[in-house]
Amino acid sequence: MKSGTSSLYRYLLGSKLVYDTGIKEPNILLEQSFPQRARGYRKLFASCPRKLRRIDASTSYSMIPRFDGIAQRAKLHASPNCWIIYIVRDPIERLKSQYTHGVLSGFYKGSFESVLQSNENLLNFSDYER
Repeated sequence: MKSGTSSLYRYLLGSKLVYDTGIKEPNILLEQSFPQRARGYRKLFASCPRKLRRIDASTSYSMIPRFDGIAQRAKLHASPNCWIIYIVRDPIERLKSQYTHGVLSGFYKGSFESVLQSNENLLNFSDYER
């Protein structure tokens, strides 16, 4: 919802310090069946030279509580030394942006207030202290 992840992703790729799989948001760590899919996740990075950092810029990983345990899965299956960069923005502006995006894509119908009342995840996703 427009917090700068694509800009940061492109900047990091341009630095030549990270490996580009060609997929910005593989979202593989979201899966509850991830342990069975761990081989596929590692395969994304199979050609990565040891000196480079791997990058997975899946923005859905921050959608807590909808998707819990992402950091733990990353450390367990990707690397215990992985870096997790969490980009935040003004929570109210993020809410408005997600609402607008949802209305335009047909996912939300109704006023901002009615959608907030019927979908508590909108508020949860902006609760950065979780």
